[in-house]
Amino acid sequence: MIVASDLPLLAKIIPAARRHIPSKGKSKKERYLPEIKFSNVGDGTKERVLSSLASSPVDVYAMVIDKEGRTIADTPENLASLVARLVNYARGRPDPPTHLLIDRHFPSVSQRSAFDIRLEALLKRPVFIEHLDSQQHSIMCLPDFVAGAIRVSVARGDTRWYDILKEQIAGEEHVSWRRLRQQLK
Repeated sequence: MIVASDLPLLAKIIPAARRHIPSKGKSKKERYLPEIKFSNVGDGTKERVLSSLASSPVDVYAMVIDKEGRTIADTPENLASLVARLVNYARGRPDPPTHLLIDRHFPSVSQRSAFDIRLEALLKRPVFIEHLDSQQHSIMCLPDFVAGAIRVSVARGDTRWYDILKEQIAGEEHVSWRRLRQQLK
């Protein structure tokens, strides 16, 4: 989760990175991708996006979940529980988040509504929730870059991307899915 007060500044990061992708050579295909994600761009674009994010006034909160070989059901309730936990990390801030931009993960309106209801119930306070499509709103690609940097660091021990963001990480938790489910009951 990225907490920021200057969304217009963040909204410029992905378009600026896209403009720096060369129109010739092996990385030219990145320029025409409908959505720039950590997993489908080269090292230069990763570094450009993460460095721009690191120089922005943001705080990053992350949760690394050890699934222990289990699968996590992709339900509005599970996602709301995870998002609520991340939002609660930021409660200690002088200006806790009240407006949440969520990647439009669920295709149906009823699933998004169930997510919203569950999230507000878990947070025990009203929040303004917007579900945005990451292909239409490039700002929604930034959490993917943060997650990718953390995932590579945890899974492979490659910390070069994580190190770029280290100063912005205000909270990070490593927890097993089994323990998390027990706490959510």
